[in-house]
Amino acid sequence: MEPLKVLAPFVLGMALLALLCGCTLPEKTAVLTAPYKDNSLAVAHRFVPLEEGALYTSREPSEALLLWLIEEKGVKTFISLKGDIPQWKEDLIEQKGAELKTFSWSAHRVPPREELDEVLGLMRERENGPVHVFCRAGADRTGLVRAWWRFFYQGWSEEEALAEFRGMGHIPNVLDTYLKNEFAKR
Repeated sequence: MEPLKVLAPFVLGMALLALLCGCTLPEKTAVLTAPYKDNSLAVAHRFVPLEEGALYTSREPSEALLLWLIEEKGVKTFISLKGDIPQWKEDLIEQKGAELKTFSWSAHRVPPREELDEVLGLMRERENGPVHVFCRAGADRTGLVRAWWRFFYQGWSEEEALAEFRGMGHIPNVLDTYLKNEFAKR
């Protein structure tokens, strides 16, 4: 029953945020996350598969989620967009034979373009995979990468990519403007 006490405020908060900003997740996101709707670990961590078996995103993983990602999903590369993570998590990732790449991005500033390109390159290289991308909350930095991937690599419309970005808890800021400008260049 303890997981419900933790999950209830999170779910209610996300629902309220979605109502306040008029955000709803696109149907494509609902389809991708449907297999995990009963997985409390996935729900609590905003787990979203970008490509099942290859690319995943979430908020910063707990020990239980790290183990699930490595043992059940076969994740080989973890990409932290929040900078350093606790040493015990780094040790666990290494002990399990996976690799950690770290980028120190702000949730409120556009990341350096060369670092964004490096992250996307790691995601594209299938020998690095499966790959898991995360930040503290799984909303802003991870959301930026997820929206970029959806639009430029998966052919989602601007509206769908931005709806998922906002629907996963992102509060509009400079990252929205950046994405809109980059999407317009296409």
